[in-house]
Amino acid sequence: MDSAPDPSAFSDLNPGEIPLNNPRYPLLKKLLIIPPVVAGFAILFLIVSGKKEPERAQAGETAKLVRTLPIPKVDYVPRVLGYGTAQPEKTWEAVAEVSGKIVEIHPNLRRGEILREGTLILRIDPTDYELAIAQENANLADASAELANLQVQEENARRLLQIEKESLKVSERQLERETTLLEQGAIPETQFDQTEKTVLSQRNQVQSLENTLNLVPTQREKINAQIQVIEARLKQAQRDVEQSEIRTPFDCRISNNEVEMGEAVTMGQVLARGDGIDVSEVVAQVPIEKMRAVASIPGRPTKPIGPEVFDAMERLPLQILVRLKSNGFSAEWPARFARVSDAIDPQTRTVGVVAAVDDPYMSATPGVRPPLIKGMYCEVEIRGATRPGTLVIPRSAVHDSTLYLANSENRLERREVEIQTTQADFCVVVSGAGEGEMVVLTDLIPAIDGMLLEPTEDAKALQTLIDQATGKGPVR
Repeated sequence: MDSAPDPSAFSDLNPGEIPLNNPRYPLLKKLLIIPPVVAGFAILFLIVSGKKEPERAQAGETAKLVRTLPIPKVDYVPRVLGYGTAQPEKTWEAVAEVSGKIVEIHPNLRRGEILREGTLILRIDPTDYELAIAQENANLADASAELANLQVQEENARRLLQIEKESLKVSERQLERETTLLEQGAIPETQFDQTEKTVLSQRNQVQSLENTLNLVPTQREKINAQIQVIEARLKQAQRDVEQSEIRTPFDCRISNNEVEMGEAVTMGQVLARGDGIDVSEVVAQVPIEKMRAVASIPGRPTKPIGPEVFDAMERLPLQILVRLKSNGFSAEWPARFARVSDAIDPQTRTVGVVAAVDDPYMSATPGVRPPLIKGMYCEVEIRGATRPGTLVIPRSAVHDSTLYLANSENRLERREVEIQTTQADFCVVVSGAGEGEMVVLTDLIPAIDGMLLEPTEDAKALQTLIDQATGKGPVR
């Protein structure tokens, strides 16, 4: 193996004179890089050692920019939204009460037509019932004549009875005289027997007439009963004639017609249907907990309803508006609270509140507000009694019953508050915060008690909160 080259062997040569094919040339190239590296480190050392050490800045507290608003005290109006389908308060089915053939149909008996109360819409052939009336009138006349004949017979029998009684008295006096004469032997016994036979015959006539008169009251009662039966059949026949005409019981809108001219119908068959137009109802489904907040009466102590159950619902201080919204179109009807449905919906756990709109057709305005007709899906806004002096805060400012407040030193204060009612956009505060305290609207992460804040009051958010709580803004 070759020994390392000796650097002294090239000391007497210039760099350009070193032979390139000399085996010691690569080592010489490596040694030539050392002087520039050493010079670079020396320059760097001089630069670094000449700079002063940077001064350390004193650490300061940075304020967090937040939006705030003062807690307002307002006249709070509890509101809740429900949704339901409009239905007429009254519906009617024209049911045939007699059988027969349809002989008349009103020209406007068609779906959608509006007819006034008492309009004749259908007539069933009354010929059979008119004949029945004539028959019963004849029967009534016959029974009345029979009753009059009985009266005459009674009067005749009474006169005959009076005559027979007088004749009997004469015969009895004659019998008494002949009895004396027979005892004296002045008359034959055959004569006496003949007189006695005459007396017995007259007594029989008197008894027969009295029996006849005793039967007269029974006969009269029988004829009167027959007359009552005939009169009942006559009334039924007259009623059948009346029922052959079918008239609308109230102002209504026809929803169906199921018969044609000349069609034979039977008793109990549905011929037509109609819906009342004086009142429309919307059964709005409302969550139970929200209905509780709306239905409560401020200032009235909570106690059982008791005997007032029959009119308790009528005294609930509720105001209702019914709205129709469809493809940018909106219409609104003032409504009244009618009642609460009889059961809780088992699927949604909501209670049905019935809103009644009076005169939904009469109050319609073409192009502005249509009539509230059957099948319209509506929004129902229910308002309770006003609660004056109520503290409200934005719902977004409550963090699991904790409220972030900016105190007088602009530092964060976390405080537990008691919430009475929660609406979509705000909450009603019962305790834990006061009027005018500044609520932090910004979501702080992390939220540390005492951290410095730079509050900016959000006037728009405050006005929105007040509008929502006082019932001026839309319900969400």
